[in-house]
Amino acid sequence: MQIDGKQQPFDDLTPDEFVRVTRLPPEQRFDYFLAHIAKTAELWGLFGSNGWVMVESGNELCLPIWPHQDFVVAWERDDFPACNPKAISYFDFVNVWSEGLAKNNTLLLLFPCGEEEEGIVMAAPEFIVCMQEVMQQ
Repeated sequence: MQIDGKQQPFDDLTPDEFVRVTRLPPEQRFDYFLAHIAKTAELWGLFGSNGWVMVESGNELCLPIWPHQDFVVAWERDDFPACNPKAISYFDFVNVWSEGLAKNNTLLLLFPCGEEEEGIVMAAPEFIVCMQEVMQQ
């Protein structure tokens, strides 16, 4: 896959896996997300000329994130023109992003999928605790 005219590193997401995972309910996609990040040490967001795409979930401002760039591409909406998937290293997320998100009262929308944009909403520190538990297994 090319993003911004550059070939992206191959990640072992097959078309069959993509379809299977997108059909999972949010809780099972969350488990997949954690396992995938434990392997790749990166997560993905949507970035455009105005910065990172944020969405509202209820009354909360959220940063949507995904485990793989292909899921970001599949989720993109017409109201986010000229936006592209962008990787965030897990190390940077833990050491830089989580503090800024908490300071700005921004939650995470984890792995939204489908027209209803269903995903798990949680605070960054809570997400990091979940990741640490998976990485210790």
